[in-house]
Amino acid sequence: MFELSPKAGGGWAEKVIHSFSGNGEDGYTPVAGLIFDSSGNLYGTTEGGGTCNFVFGCGTVFGLSPEQGGGWGEEILISFQRKGEVGKELNTGLVFDTSGNLYGSTETGSTYRLGSSFELSPQANGGWQGTVLHVWGNGDDGFGVSSFVRDTAGNLYGATMGGGANNCGTTGAPAPCGTVFKLSLAEGGSWTETVLYNLNKAGGYFPEAGVILDASGNLYVSTWGGGAYGHGAVIEITP
Repeated sequence: MFELSPKAGGGWAEKVIHSFSGNGEDGYTPVAGLIFDSSGNLYGTTEGGGTCNFVFGCGTVFGLSPEQGGGWGEEILISFQRKGEVGKELNTGLVFDTSGNLYGSTETGSTYRLGSSFELSPQANGGWQGTVLHVWGNGDDGFGVSSFVRDTAGNLYGATMGGGANNCGTTGAPAPCGTVFKLSLAEGGSWTETVLYNLNKAGGYFPEAGVILDASGNLYVSTWGGGAYGHGAVIEITP
């Protein structure tokens, strides 16, 4: 993890603020970006490493906090396990809510081996509690989940790289096009997933990145394939 700071005479100076350990217990391969909290702490995910008994590890969620003297201290919020309910391996980032809870998704593992979406909540006595919001992989809801965006009502939105109702295969083999979805909190604390849009071959498919949300509630997503020339598209999805 590094910081880039502008120099007085022009250009930028680099400072490494954290190097992951050689034993892998604090994670490795941080594919996604970082986010700040209101106190200046950084949070992120790793695809591998951690404490699980697996050749490449199962991934972690970590925090970095600035310390007196200019260094940064690392905290492992959760180390995912090979057969855990939440799943393992994270290649997407996190999002905060107004109460300081974090939301993210695993890529593999869990009930259908295609990951889950989860919440991490800070505990009064220290540590973080993980809760599964939605298990991915029944096919219709999608799989391969992007990073979330959150609206003012607390709903979460994202895209899936695969799954959904439409097939975008080019050689006869099934290749589901992906979806755009919403996770909403219901009474009693359970979460409900709703597919807002099934991507398709003509309009665009395989959204590798996440979605963005405007002030009117419209969602925007870019796709890897499809569109007018077959090389992807940018799509607006309106309520």
